[in-house]
Amino acid sequence: MADGRPAALKCYFDPTMPDERPGFAYLRALKGHGACKIYTVEDGLALMEWLDGPSLGDLARAGQVIEADERLVQTACRLLAEPTRATPDMPHLTNWLAALRDFSPPDDATALTRSNFARARTLAEKLLENQADMRPLHGDLHHDNVKSTARGNIAFDAKGIVGDRCYDLANGFLNPVDAPSIVQNPARIKHLAKSWAQAFDTTPQNLLDWACIHAALSASWHIRDGTSADFTMLNLLWDLHDGSK
Repeated sequence: MADGRPAALKCYFDPTMPDERPGFAYLRALKGHGACKIYTVEDGLALMEWLDGPSLGDLARAGQVIEADERLVQTACRLLAEPTRATPDMPHLTNWLAALRDFSPPDDATALTRSNFARARTLAEKLLENQADMRPLHGDLHHDNVKSTARGNIAFDAKGIVGDRCYDLANGFLNPVDAPSIVQNPARIKHLAKSWAQAFDTTPQNLLDWACIHAALSASWHIRDGTSADFTMLNLLWDLHDGSK
């Protein structure tokens, strides 16, 4: 920058940035409160604040799992506390989940996986019809999209969607990346559902509902994009979901 501060420049192949532009609008509306500062967005380029420090995913993979999980929900609460307005191009959660509605499990999927996909679709339609607190959301909030910096825990790489606030914690159950021993720990999942529900003033069951839906949606995206999908978390979350009733 002109004053000597470093900044980050992201460049996109598509100058219209259809999947990213709403996220930059969301982050810009937060004005740096718990979020990366956005300086300029135009023609496939985004100039933004440079964030020093480890991600919460780095902290978790280094053994500070409880600390990282607590910081993630604190970040979510801080983002939701800031007044933001939806922009016309922000997708609604109903459209965001379209990939799940249109998806069919691969032929080699087990009967359990097929059943859990069907259950996720049914549950998604039910929750979409009864969203209680709709607002602009980060849309991709997880441990590796939050950095621990000198000015606190700062979220970046948002998608910018509009929907039930509890959906913004769903991705956290599937993260951090490259840490299956952490993510697939049933005790951790149960603890997250309970502690995050208390912080978010909701129920553990509601958070597990959204987590099951997002696990199915994530697998749908992977297969749609031609990458391999692991159904372990989908089936594990449903098992814990049923056991929590």
